[in-house]
Amino acid sequence: MADTQGGNAFAMDKLRTRMRIHNAFLQESVALVNRLETDPLFTFVMGDVTDDWGYEEDFAKMNEYLLKLKTPVLYGIGNHETSLHLDFGPGYNMEGFNNYFAAQKQVNGLEKLLYSL
Repeated sequence: MADTQGGNAFAMDKLRTRMRIHNAFLQESVALVNRLETDPLFTFVMGDVTDDWGYEEDFAKMNEYLLKLKTPVLYGIGNHETSLHLDFGPGYNMEGFNNYFAAQKQVNGLEKLLYSL
């Protein structure tokens, strides 16, 4: 899956209509994967899991949907996974990824930006 860009459409005291649309597509995609005749080894979400800037409530909603998959879930990093205006200066300040890491740990037990075989 790529660019799921969903989240909590009713967070922050405003209706985020675009998220509602993306959430509906994601729910349909989860159902489609679960109906496949073969069992995939995993589902990889290729970045931009959330539509906004990596807010905890958006990851929580996405995990709610993605944990319904019958496959393990892996997250890829995208520009929507980090806090807005994150400073990537020297020293590898990873604080802006805290919500991403927490969400990823919930779905698969990992806290990684990159995967390899």
